[in-house]
Order: sequence, then C-alpha cells, then structure tokens
Amino acid sequence: IPGSYYMYLQWSKIDVGAPDFREANRLFFIFWEACKADQRCYGMCYLKNRRSGFSFMSSAETVNLATLAGDSRFGVLSKSGGDAKKMFTDKIVPISINYPFFFKPIQDGMEGLDTTIDWKNTGDNSYDGEKLALLVHDESGKWERPDNILNNWRVTKTCLRLGGRIVGKCMMGSTSNALDKGGDNFKKLYGDSDVIRRNRNGQTKSGLYSLFIPM
Repeated sequence: IPGSYYMYLQWSKIDVGAPDFREANRLFFIFWEACKADQRCYGMCYLKNRRSGFSFMSSAETVNLATLAGDSRFGVLSKSGGDAKKMFTDKIVPISINYPFFFKPIQDGMEGLDTTIDWKNTGDNSYDGEKLALLVHDESGKWERPDNILNNWRVTKTCLRLGGRIVGKCMMGSTSNALDKGGDNFKKLYGDSDVIRRNRNGQTKSGLYSLFIPM
C-alpha cells in the first residue's frame, strides 16, 4: 500500500474510529501517487459513489502532506463555504489533533513549519492569486449556479504552478449532481481529464487525470 494510504489507515481518526481497509481505496491512493509523481499532472478528478470515503481520505492526505512541508499552504473548497468549513473542523482538525506526537510539528514559539491549512467560501475566484501545495476540491460535481466549477478550476489551476512548472496538486472528488444542478460542468471537466487524450505538452485538456472505480 502507498505511504499516504498507510497514514490514513494507521494514524487518521475518522467518524468510525480507525478506517477499514478497502481495495477500492487502495486503488485510489495508487492512482493519487501516480498523479503526484507525474510532472505534467495537476492532480485527479475522481467521479465517486456515495460514502466512498473521499472526504476523509483527502482530509487525511492534507494533514499528512502538511506535516511534511515547510512554508506551504493547503486549501479546501466544497459546494458551499459551510461545507468546506465543516470538512475543515470535523475532519481535518480531528485527524491533526489525534496524530501521535512523533508526527506532529512544533506549533509554538519561534519554531515550526510555517505551513497553513485553511478553507475558502465557494466562488469562481476562490484562492485567486495564491500559491497552494495542495487544493482539495470536495463535492465539485455539485456547484450550482451562479458558482461554476469550470470557471473556478481555470482560476485555481494557476495556484498550483510557478511559470510553466507544476508545484502543487489538486485532489478533486465528487458524486455528480443532476446535469442542471452542476453535474453538466463536472461532466465536462471529467471528460477533459481523460489521460488518453493529451496536448503537445503531454497534458490533458484540464490538466487533471480522471478516475472512476466501478463497483
């Protein structure tokens, strides 16, 4: 199993206590490792079923990577600001608090990583102009008008690069709403993330890689 999945299974406290091992989740994390390793890739676009564990897995990965990175910023977006805040307070914070001492960075005095995790209200320009090491895009298939996931991704994609170099990744996952309630835009984004179709830079149209794990 990849290291990120180990950190999720072994050290991440979720609503049922310790997570169960699931083969589908192992495949998810293997795919995520490929996205992290590929310098042409901005991250994943995961079309998921309900209760698949994406919110907890992405929260665990946020804490895992944040405890490894200095002077970095980690961001969370969801279908509403309230949902992003709830993911932060109910998932990310408890996972961080319950990490064993040997994984916890020093958080007081003059020492520390100078790394932050935060969330933003939902909008086309959320995180505009900011540099992110990781952007978690939860419930991206449920952005209803006037919010538009396609417009937001055009903005937040620039937060993950310096010049032509990709310096951050996006972990995007969602079930899909009805087409007229945000599902259509997510369907376009998922279609633009097909790893088989690439431009001359070797990138997909969206820059993301699409993932679907059948039952």
